Amino acid sequence: MYGAKGPNKFDCSGLVSYVFNKNGVSVGGSAASIYKKGKSIKIDKAKPGDLVFYSKGGKIFHVSIITKREKKELWVVHSTSSKGVIEENVLASRYWEPMIYRIVSLDSLRD
Repeated sequence: MYGAKGPNKFDCSGLVSYVFNKNGVSVGGSAASIYKKGKSIKIDKAKPGDLVFYSKGGKIFHVSIITKREKKELWVVHSTSSKGVIEENVLASRYWEPMIYRIVSLDSLRD
């Protein structure tokens, strides 16, 4: 649901903004504008609260929040147009995994 900012319906950036604002971190805007505010990190440094950005054709179009990272798993919560707000392992997804663009640290968004 593009442009939905909650609390009953969300698009991806609306969910991120809502969760972060509830925790004292202001990151409003689109997925692309949130991306520009933070610092990229390598996947092996990712931790819960960090953000995953997804790109199609060189354009950032989606964002999710990391809930858990293990060796071959990267669990996120995100708002999808087909399933609503869900938690899933995006490294096991044939849809999401190829579009993972960058991970941005939560710490860099707190500044």
